[in-house]
Amino acid sequence: FSQAELDAGLITNNMDIQMSVPNMLMSKGFFTTASIAIRGIGNNAVGSFSDAGTGVHFNGVYLNNARIFETEYFDTSRVEVLRGPQGTLYGRNTTGGVINVISQKPTEEFGGDIQLQLGDYGHTKAKGAINIPITDNLWQRFSVFGLKRDGFVDNIYDGNDIDDRSMWAVRSSTTLHMGESTNA
Repeated sequence: FSQAELDAGLITNNMDIQMSVPNMLMSKGFFTTASIAIRGIGNNAVGSFSDAGTGVHFNGVYLNNARIFETEYFDTSRVEVLRGPQGTLYGRNTTGGVINVISQKPTEEFGGDIQLQLGDYGHTKAKGAINIPITDNLWQRFSVFGLKRDGFVDNIYDGNDIDDRSMWAVRSSTTLHMGESTNA
């Protein structure tokens, strides 16, 4: 899924993507872990030391016990879902498959974007990115994400919301372009 396909399909996080991938099921487990099954292969073990049967990678880095349900896709180049055993290419915990999340890379052009959402229950969501060419060969990209929402359910004992959300993320990427090599 490219970022344009994610936006068109209203896919903002991993819980949404499961509806567009055949034979994929995700659920939030105990201890803030994720239970991901692809083609029926996953891991339902309860415990902080159990590993998943489906690997989650971000920009090529394996995320052990990833909190993928607390994250949203922002400034994403693409999301890949590979079904079936992927141990040869991706190593451990990939019996069911792999989810690859690849972020946007810095480019040689200056630019950026920002998106803002407002809604009921104090819902505020902001996403943005800026791309800065520092030199002809060095490029920098900064991305930000923020979400704040009041809860829907009140705790009748103390009056506080029990399901409110508040999260933010910042990401930085650097590219050093070494130039083209020519062989004569």
